[in-house]
Amino acid sequence: MGQRVVPVAAARQEFNLDKLRRRRGELEERNRELALAAVRGGKTPTVEERRAIQANIEEIRSIKATLRAFGCLYQ
Repeated sequence: MGQRVVPVAAARQEFNLDKLRRRRGELEERNRELALAAVRGGKTPTVEERRAIQANIEEIRSIKATLRAFGCLYQ
């Protein structure tokens, strides 16, 4: 006998996946802002900016892996 998904649990899961999608978008936008700010200033990103960008990239990868696991990466 298969497990039945409780509607509340399914709704909560979808809500959490939506939060992950929004967070991913925020991180991607922040990376664009950091990169553009450095380019506009005619300089390379500082060590702190590079670290922030790299941390964002790692979090984006983690979010993508989670979304992929739930089969909804490209929704």
